[in-house]
Amino acid sequence: MCRVWLLEPDAVRIARPVLRGLGGSNAPRLPDHTGLNLMTPAMVHYGLAETVRDQRNRVLQTAYTAHPERFVRGVPTVPDLPREVWINQPCEVFSATDNAQ
Repeated sequence: MCRVWLLEPDAVRIARPVLRGLGGSNAPRLPDHTGLNLMTPAMVHYGLAETVRDQRNRVLQTAYTAHPERFVRGVPTVPDLPREVWINQPCEVFSATDNAQ
């Protein structure tokens, strides 16, 4: 029985960072999406994506300057943000005047 009680502090220690990450807002943080260049939907929705992209580019350039031998494919760059991203792209909507022609 003593061993069971010893596991509890370990469980709390392991779970605390996860729970702390969720505690920053009422909703859990959505995972970064590869279709959005590893941005969260909120970053894109609230117009933060360009700022985050620029920061990532600066970090990559600093890393490349410090250790170019680590980048075997050359100078790293962050990909441009896509113009549109869809889960289910809406169909084209035709008005009544389109059918009259």
